Amino acid sequence: MLPEHILETYTRYKDDTDAFATWLSNTARVCGYRGDNLVEEPANTKSAAFSGRLKGKARKEAKKKVTEPASNTTTKHRLPTRELLIQAELVASHNKPPVTVPLSIQIVLQRAITARKRCSTWFKNIVSATKTSEFQDSNATHEYFITVLERTFELLEPRFEPKKSTTRSDTQQSSSTPHTPQDQASELGNRFQGLEVDDISDHESENFGIKLPTKTTADPGNRSKAKTPNVFELELFVVDDMPFFVYCFFEDLHRTRKLILQIWEDFREGKLSALTASITTNIAMELVQKAEKEILNILGSEIGSHQHSYITITARICPVPDFRFSPPSFQDMRGMKQEKKKSPIICKPNQLDDFVFLHTFVSLQRTKVRLMINDVQTCMVSMEYVYLVQRLILPTNQKWAAEGDLLAKLLIDLHKKVWYDELLSKDIASPSADAPGKAGSIKHYPMYEDELTKLLQHVTDSLEISVSAVFGGRIILDILELLGDQSAKPYQMLCQAGANTSKVLGMEWENKGGVYKIQKKRGQTIQQMVDSWATTDTANAARDLSGRIMNVISTNGIFQTKHVAMLSYLILPSQLPVEDRDFVVVPSEDPAFYLANQPIYCGLETLKVLVDRSALGIDLANNSSALAPMAHLYNALLLKHIVKERWIEMDGFIARNMSVLFKGSLPQTNAQIYTRFLLCLGVPVHKFSQDLRQPVSVSGWKKVMKKSQTILQTSDLTTSLQKYLKGEVSGEKLLFSSGKAQHCARNSANRQLTQLELLARFKGHCQEAIPGLEADIISLTRKSGDLLQRIRSALKITHYLDLEHAENGEIHDMCRQCNIDLVFRLLLDTDQDKMLEDVGEVVNGFLPEANPIIDVAPLDPVAETRI
Repeated sequence: MLPEHILETYTRYKDDTDAFATWLSNTARVCGYRGDNLVEEPANTKSAAFSGRLKGKARKEAKKKVTEPASNTTTKHRLPTRELLIQAELVASHNKPPVTVPLSIQIVLQRAITARKRCSTWFKNIVSATKTSEFQDSNATHEYFITVLERTFELLEPRFEPKKSTTRSDTQQSSSTPHTPQDQASELGNRFQGLEVDDISDHESENFGIKLPTKTTADPGNRSKAKTPNVFELELFVVDDMPFFVYCFFEDLHRTRKLILQIWEDFREGKLSALTASITTNIAMELVQKAEKEILNILGSEIGSHQHSYITITARICPVPDFRFSPPSFQDMRGMKQEKKKSPIICKPNQLDDFVFLHTFVSLQRTKVRLMINDVQTCMVSMEYVYLVQRLILPTNQKWAAEGDLLAKLLIDLHKKVWYDELLSKDIASPSADAPGKAGSIKHYPMYEDELTKLLQHVTDSLEISVSAVFGGRIILDILELLGDQSAKPYQMLCQAGANTSKVLGMEWENKGGVYKIQKKRGQTIQQMVDSWATTDTANAARDLSGRIMNVISTNGIFQTKHVAMLSYLILPSQLPVEDRDFVVVPSEDPAFYLANQPIYCGLETLKVLVDRSALGIDLANNSSALAPMAHLYNALLLKHIVKERWIEMDGFIARNMSVLFKGSLPQTNAQIYTRFLLCLGVPVHKFSQDLRQPVSVSGWKKVMKKSQTILQTSDLTTSLQKYLKGEVSGEKLLFSSGKAQHCARNSANRQLTQLELLARFKGHCQEAIPGLEADIISLTRKSGDLLQRIRSALKITHYLDLEHAENGEIHDMCRQCNIDLVFRLLLDTDQDKMLEDVGEVVNGFLPEANPIIDVAPLDPVAETRI
């Protein structure tokens, strides 16, 4: 079951009010409350919090419908708000026995009141700022609920359970001044006022010595009589409470923004990889879009929809200007210079505008005001022109001009990317005999589409602006400001990862009539490629990864488009007359501008390359059976102090795969050396019983080994990441599956974690996996195979040395077995020490070649695509 905390703030508010209503109603029933006219519904139906309001006949039928619940089902009641005061008075006056309000109930009630008060304060500020009464009705709804909840709080306050644990200062004060029960209740209420109760989690609540109730809290005072638990929720539908619902949505956006910025600050400080920061941000953006769709589904046809869903949603809590003006001519813009001198733009801080990201929305609206310098050049009006024409709003900070120009330049380059993708994505070559297997050479590999790029691309295509697109625009501006001169670092990492992986794959491409094909030269024939990668499928996967690097990173379409555009300009943007530059944002002449300012995309593209490379390495290692046997042989040489220096790459590989290779710990004795090797190869544990008095030969062990044993496997997280990057699973499912695998889908109070909490934990799990993804398993496997071949030659073991490939072109199964047989002989031979000393001489001569790190120059897409 996936998490339901899509809209965290409102969901928490609903959980709080439902928990309080459930406790109060069940307690009131024990005290004599009847409530016969409450509407009942099965508890397993969709919550009213996310459904429309029943009307007319359907509403009457729902009230008349009475069902007798089964003994093991939960009955849900809709409780009119007015009943809270009736129940609270009854509970507060009940004295036989007196009722005590648990601390957990006090917290959820106060938290619900505080959430409502924040929204009420918002609307008061909006009415004050706009000088209109448009939102007074919305505020009246909040004030009514606040009044009812606060009066309920006051009625129950004398019955509040005292705090169980006290601070040092409280202890000192209580020892000197006696308290009455009323004083204790008042003091507890004062303590609540100082708490940010809207953010109290279950874990934090445990610091009070309590445990928050669940929605199915049964009546504790009537356990013997209650056949089924009764759950109560306030009779208020989201459609009726939409202003508060939307307000909570924007609160969630700011919480998400805070988490994202903290993640990228960790990257800037070197605490986090750009890969982790990128995928966590991408999933967060995906969740934001899902939340927005949820709101739009709830709204339905209740109100008229606008072209911009941002206006449809945001207009529920504040007025949103909808600018409508045609692209101005240069003459019009020159005329605005007088307006600028007469009434210059001033900056006025406005938290209300900042709360709904209004200025980012205005900046995105400029996409429909494009200026054509010539047939191929697109520009945009500057934010200065917008603010001069539209005097309804003012910029709220001094960065408005720079941020507006930066966002405009990104949108202009994104428009070129869209054009290039549409042009080339339709042009795919038919299958070619030059490629291994049945897959053909592809002319165009599209760039990975991160969520932010898709949102902004939709704006440029359709001119429709969503809340998610506005939020995404704000996020990219925040990240770029935070990173400063490190903004291009993820792009540099992408170029470096592309270069490293291309060298490992060892394939070279050539452009033939717009189609990139592998060059036909020594070492790159079809048969040689299949032999090199052990199977046809692995060779095809290697070819695809190499082609993607060449087409997406090395010769990116954005660079090609910009080079063509620069050659086609009749007037370069920088050569515009001075009088025409004031209100025009021209595209950057730097071909790498877009990617250098897209850290999220670059991190995800790099992650995709590394994940695919890691999967290739695992396949090659299993198909060749060279890496795992060599790891065991190398460890045996270390244990016997035969090796003179460490094999750095192998040490890292062993440390990351200790449980798979050595079942949790390194062997320390000769017996453990070969038993761990046999276990790694799939020999059942029961075969090592003490009844096996006689030593077993190599052929004997081979008879009990599992057939087709896959020694190495990609981790669950790596597999999930690969599926996510292929679009096979959603970000929400990735979060939940990752949390479930790490046994952290619930907190210490057994509450399902919210998606922001899952995001924070996913960040940590992903970061732990990055070193394994960055490791070059392909090269390590090839080095291991080379070393084992040298060992066979040195020991004059000629069996399998000249074995040819099978008829289908793939390496023969017996050839894969030769590496395992060799290590079998060396670890199980009766003359083991003498043979290992001979092997040690070969290994000691090999390690000086294996350890040096060869620097690879990063790819230079600008140079590769220059015309």
